[in-house]
Amino acid sequence: MFELGPAAQEMSRLVSGVRDDQLDYPTPCPDWTVADLLAHVHQFATVFTHNARKSQARPPEDLVDDWRVAIWSVPAFVDSRLSRQFVNVSES
Repeated sequence: MFELGPAAQEMSRLVSGVRDDQLDYPTPCPDWTVADLLAHVHQFATVFTHNARKSQARPPEDLVDDWRVAIWSVPAFVDSRLSRQFVNVSES
């Protein structure tokens, strides 16, 4: 089983430090802005949470206007115990 708590906490720290004026900044990922990367993180967390619950996910395609509220409403960020609960990779 993977412990995702530390990674979720670090992601939370990084995301909470983003200012609106930084959304158009470039990232180390070619052709991706900070807004693109935040949208990707939101999409991933949404899909991860829905898959863990075995429900259909409909993540947003772009960064939503209320992205700070939206990202923190995804349980994978709010409670890293969700991540620990559902990620169990057995060694082959």
